[in-house]
Amino acid sequence: MVDRRVTLLLLAALGGCATLTPEQCRQADWYELGARDALAGSAPGIIDSHARACDRAGVVPDAALWQAGYNETLPRFCVGAYGYRLGARDGTYHGQCPPELEREFLDGFRLGQDVHDLEGQIREVEENIERLRQSMRDEHATEASREADGRWLEHYKDERERLQRRLWNLQDRARERGY
Repeated sequence: MVDRRVTLLLLAALGGCATLTPEQCRQADWYELGARDALAGSAPGIIDSHARACDRAGVVPDAALWQAGYNETLPRFCVGAYGYRLGARDGTYHGQCPPELEREFLDGFRLGQDVHDLEGQIREVEENIERLRQSMRDEHATEASREADGRWLEHYKDERERLQRRLWNLQDRARERGY
C-alpha cells in the first residue's frame, strides 16, 4: 500500500510539471515553440519535457523543427540585455549560449543579479526599519529600548541610503549599456 501511495504522489508531482497541455501538444508549431523556448532562456533539454508531456496526448514532437527554431533564435537571447533581465528576475542561466556570445550575455546577467541582490537587501533593511518603528510605538517599550531602537533605526536608514545609491549606480550602468 505504501508503494502505491508513493507512486501516486510521484505521478501527481510529475503531472504538475508538464510543460504543455494535451491541446497545446496537438496544436503546436514546433519551430515557433523552439524559438519561444530559446527566448525564454529555457535549457535545450526542455524538448525532452515537452516530449514527456505530449506522450500522454499521443503526440510526438517534431524535435528537428523545434531544434531549428531554438538554434535560430538563441542568438537573439544571448545578448547582454536578455542576460540582464534574466539576472534581475533571479532567473537561471543554463549555459546554452555559444562561446562567442556568452561573454556579453554573462556581463548583463551578472549586472542583473547584482541589481536583484541589492533590491533584496533594500527590502530586508526596510523590513528592519518598519519593525523598529513598530517597536518604538509599542506602549510597553521603555525609554531605554526606544532610544536603542532609535539608534538602530538611524543605522538602517543610513544603510538603506547607501544601498539605494549603489542600486542607482548599477541601474545607470545598465541604462548606459542599453539594457
